[in-house]
Amino acid sequence: MGRSEIVNVAGLAGEERLEFVLEVAIHPFTIEVLEPGHLASTISGRDVRECFDALRRQLEDHGILLCCMGSRPDVWSSGMLHQFSDGREAYLHREGEKATNDDVVDIFAPTDASEVVTLEEQRAAFLDAHPILKERLIAKGAVPAPGTAPSSSAEDQQDSL
Repeated sequence: MGRSEIVNVAGLAGEERLEFVLEVAIHPFTIEVLEPGHLASTISGRDVRECFDALRRQLEDHGILLCCMGSRPDVWSSGMLHQFSDGREAYLHREGEKATNDDVVDIFAPTDASEVVTLEEQRAAFLDAHPILKERLIAKGAVPAPGTAPSSSAEDQQDSL
């Protein structure tokens, strides 16, 4: 049986600030929205990041962005860090610099609302920062070529990374 912790995260719906209380559990991996009550739900996944991204997708459908490090366009994880942290940690990338252990952040750590983006925008920023990977994924048909419509759902495309 795993453990869980309560995490407080701010959200933004237009100009309205929301306060979320989440229960994050590992083994099995779930995120349960405890507050606000009208958005209460439980999301399961293979790791914390998968649950987090599914929660973001669900909230984005309501016009809400989470104001935490995992929602920034310059935050993403390496495969090894992802595996070791069960998806809970990622790197804050700085243009032109290699990420180090000093750049590791908790995806739930707070950040300013002006620094967060949608999942789609975050994915585009990641692919723009990795042009060779982007070309490989375009060649495989996993992401659309520039100027073309997507051939599969955004969720399928996210899983291809």
